[in-house]
Amino acid sequence: MNIQEILSRAGLKVTHQRALVLEALIRRKNHPCVEELYADLKMQVHGLSKATLYNILEQFYEKGIVEKISTIDGKLRYDFKDQPHHHIHNIETGQIIDFYDETLSNILKEYFNTKQINNYEIIDVKVEIKGKPIKM
Repeated sequence: MNIQEILSRAGLKVTHQRALVLEALIRRKNHPCVEELYADLKMQVHGLSKATLYNILEQFYEKGIVEKISTIDGKLRYDFKDQPHHHIHNIETGQIIDFYDETLSNILKEYFNTKQINNYEIIDVKVEIKGKPIKM
């Protein structure tokens, strides 16, 4: 699926700024924060301010294109929602690694389909794993 299709299917008007922001977010695999995206885009996107970038990312979040990730250091990072996955937070470096495990996702879905939590419909479940590399 291309950038224009993603934006259109989400019900967003395809603008030059939105397309470049989404392209930069997809290109970066490191769950960038606003400052990192802004540094990537400020020379490419005429008139882009951090406020505009925040607004675009918030629109993407509201439309389900991206998810927000709170990190150990308190920064808010963004992740393109390509397919269901979890995250591993490296406590030594702060790096966030995508963790794809269909078995884990299915176990969680099944658990919450059978477990009733009072007054809640469970929409999504994500596992945030904290760890550090094993030294050999």
